[in-house]
Amino acid sequence: MYRPFICFFACLILSIAVIAQLPTSTLNGTITDPQGAAVASAKVTITNEATSVSREITTDAQGFYTFANLVPGLYTLK
Repeated sequence: MYRPFICFFACLILSIAVIAQLPTSTLNGTITDPQGAAVASAKVTITNEATSVSREITTDAQGFYTFANLVPGLYTLK
């Protein structure tokens, strides 16, 4: 008797989880000098080759950087 309702709500919950997934990626890295020491406060720029859209960030004290929510594509990192 309740089986159709249970199936309906299960499908509804699963479809919401699928919609929440986005086709983006994150790029992390660390900037170091030739001796391997971290470079703090370095400016890092990523450019989408197809759209020419650029984003710039500054590394933290350990030389670490993160670019989040990158759409699929070819990028140049400087």
